[in-house]
Parts: sequence; C-alpha cells; structure tokens
Amino acid sequence: MNAADTTSRPTTSRPSTSRPTVFDQTDLGRQPAGRPNVVVVLLDDVGFGAPGTFGGPVATPTLDHLAARGLRYNRFHTTAICSPTRASLLSGRDCHVTGVGTVLNSAWDHPSYNGVWKAESASVARVLQGEGYATACIGKWHLAPPWECSQAGPFTRWPTGQGFDHFYGFLGGETQQFEPTLYEGTAPAEPKGGEGYHLTEDLVDRSIGWIRQQRNLDPERPFFLYLAPGATHAPLQVPRRGRRSTRAPSPRAGTRSGSGSSPTRSPAARCPRAPSSPTGPTRSPPGRAWARTSDGSPSG
Repeated sequence: MNAADTTSRPTTSRPSTSRPTVFDQTDLGRQPAGRPNVVVVLLDDVGFGAPGTFGGPVATPTLDHLAARGLRYNRFHTTAICSPTRASLLSGRDCHVTGVGTVLNSAWDHPSYNGVWKAESASVARVLQGEGYATACIGKWHLAPPWECSQAGPFTRWPTGQGFDHFYGFLGGETQQFEPTLYEGTAPAEPKGGEGYHLTEDLVDRSIGWIRQQRNLDPERPFFLYLAPGATHAPLQVPRRGRRSTRAPSPRAGTRSGSGSSPTRSPAARCPRAPSSPTGPTRSPPGRAWARTSDGSPSG
C-alpha cells in the first residue's frame, strides 16, 4: 500500500434514488385511472372436476357465465388443505415461506409449520391497500393462530391486521351455517338469523352491500373483495330449499327444434362401486370411470 492509497479523498453526495414503498399513501391522489376491481372467491373442498364449468356433474350456471366471458385456468396449485392454500393465495408465496405450512389446528414449532403468518410475507390486500384500494374479507379466514382468536387479541393476524379494511366472517376452519359464530372487524357480530337464514346467503349479501357502498361513497376508488364461504366445508348444512339434485346438462344432450336448440338434462354422472376382489380394490376399466343410471340415482 502506498501513500496515495491512504490519503483521504473527497466524497460527493449522490441524490437519493429511494422511492416511496407501496405502503406510502402520500401519492394516492396521483394513482393511474382505470385500475381494475378484483373479486376473489375461494371455495373449500371442491374438486376440480365437480363444477359443470369444467365438465363435472354439478350445474354451476354462474360459473359458466363467467367462464364464457373470460378465461379458464387449469393449473392452480393447491396445497389440498385450508390454511396453507389461503396463505399461498393471499401472499403469492409458497406456504412454507409464510410460516403456514400446515392447517393451523395442527401447527407445531418448526418455523415453516408454526402457523404464525410472517410479517415479511405481505398479503395482496396489504399491497393493494397501500395502493389506494378499498379492501374487504368476507367469510372464512383460518389464518390466525388459535391462541390469537379471542377478544384479548392480538389482532395482528386477523384480516384487519393483514390489509383488509373490512372483515365480516368467522376465524376458524368451520362454523354452523344456520347459527354461525361471526365477527365484524374484531368484535363479535350477531347475524340476522331467523327462519330460512343460511350463512352463505348472508356472506354474499354482505359482499354485495359492501361493493354498493364503495360505489356510492367513492366510485373512482377501486376495490378488492375476498369472499370465502364455508358452504362446501364441514358441517355441510344445506338449506332446505337447496336439498334437491342439481344436475349439469350432458354435453352431448340436446334436441333441435326449428332454428334453435333446447338442451335436455341427463342423469348426473355417478362413480360406480368397484367390484369386490379377494386381493383388494380394482380399478374401473379405461373409459368407464363414470357411469349413468337410468333414474339418476347413485349406482352403488
């Protein structure tokens, strides 16, 4: 090292290149126009092949309508269990990175499985909230550790602590559909029950009401709605008026009359009972995975 290397050299200050983070709300008045509204509906325990929209036996006309006007994706990664799928969907990260690698009811002390959503895994609601969106979570949450699900708090991992302005729903994995245990924000809520009440309709009505409120109060502000009903999860309490067979029309069914066509309904596809075997269960022959019965009743 020579003397030239040890002499002090003048330094020049460089202008700061830092930019406001997405959580800095000072620029909300300068957000670009035309930002889309986002609605995410998450259903528990629904197989990919169940809805008629994807060729399944259950008629889903609303999904059919949406699919006809949009896109159908067939490579969504599911972790096949409640909490991890929610953590991945809402953060855009692998569920183990968020700390929610298993359902919260069976969490343990490994950092990837302790059921405590890590602060560095920001939810999409928090990011959009910082960008000026109105945000709401309505329905099932199942992302708060059981020891944080009381009025004693903390409420950090409740929806309102994860970027949602509004929350109406239940915190655990399931609840009664006729007499649910609900919260609004962080306070217990009493649903408007009575004869004919069902939680799914309540959640949808709340969602519609929240959207209308946003449109009326601030029509230029975009919104993000996360709706997660618990209807297809245990305890599987179907409203009386819905206790009837819902069959999707057969893709090959249809009768023509004049210039138009009128689809006819065929019995729902049913999975036949596998024949008994002394060596164990056997597989259905290729091409015979589904069978129809003459009266639409289960074949086994």
